[in-house]
Amino acid sequence: KMKKNATVEQAVEAVDICKRNGLKVQAFMVIGLPWETEEPLEETYQFLLKIDPDIFDLNLATPLPGTELHEIAVREDLFEEDYDPARAGYATGSIRTLSGLDSAFLVKWRRERLLKLSLRPRYITRTLVNAGGLRNTLNYAKAGFKRFRQLAFAR
Repeated sequence: KMKKNATVEQAVEAVDICKRNGLKVQAFMVIGLPWETEEPLEETYQFLLKIDPDIFDLNLATPLPGTELHEIAVREDLFEEDYDPARAGYATGSIRTLSGLDSAFLVKWRRERLLKLSLRPRYITRTLVNAGGLRNTLNYAKAGFKRFRQLAFAR
């Protein structure tokens, strides 16, 4: 539905090739698209666990004016009542899905999965070991604690 012209298997293979050749892998996923249910959300989370990227984020779908996503959100009346385009963003949510997943659910789901991904011992160890020196390691640790506080204690 996103017209990516690539399969999950192709993405996994591409990540494997990158890792075998010493490249860092970044994965920035969009969730909360109008047609999503909890099942594809979980598939996205499992995909991230499988590819084990070096850097990752889960971004909430944000329908920008002039895009097909915006047209769908308007046509299907998916905007939340308190939607404010000036405050919309990748972490705040602005639409609900056709299956009834609202922004509050999506924001909470995103936060919980990012915490789980970020707190994996293997991820923490790899990030700190590959930081490239004591100063960078300390900066990564500081950024990690800040991210943890943002995710764990967000309202």
